[in-house]
Amino acid sequence: MGKSGTPHAFVCIDEDVLLLFNIEITVIGNMCDKMTVRQIKKSISCCGLLCCFCKADGSCSCRSDDHCGERLSPEGCFHYDCCKDRGLKGCWECSKFCCDKGVFKDNLRIRTFVKCIKEDGIDNFAKYILRNHKDGVVYHKHSLTGDYDLPTEEAILKLLRDGVVKGG
Repeated sequence: MGKSGTPHAFVCIDEDVLLLFNIEITVIGNMCDKMTVRQIKKSISCCGLLCCFCKADGSCSCRSDDHCGERLSPEGCFHYDCCKDRGLKGCWECSKFCCDKGVFKDNLRIRTFVKCIKEDGIDNFAKYILRNHKDGVVYHKHSLTGDYDLPTEEAILKLLRDGVVKGG
């Protein structure tokens, strides 16, 4: 809370830029401790970003009209526009996944999240994320990188599906 007693504000501009005003990244994780599978599912953006870790109440999503900086930018969001035009809930429903547009050009984590949703279903994906979050896996640790930012798709899928090995 700020000195005035109001919550600190933060805005997601896009996946490369996160502007935080008077708030630490670790606080976002604490705000998400009561997150549910339903809230995670609701906040998965068209491209696979987990917007619930930007705004703990899950309202930050490309599906809301006033939060997604990428969607509201002059260029718009390729993934949102493409999904909307095709009547898709997300890129995981696209027969042409994985294209090399938007965040898929250079974000292995996000591409892999969408692949996991496509293969395992959105319910299982949300359960993986929640379980891993409760086990200490951090979505955003430093700026916009975290524990899921691993060097290979296989390593990211293993972390998603298997979680962390405890006590070993």
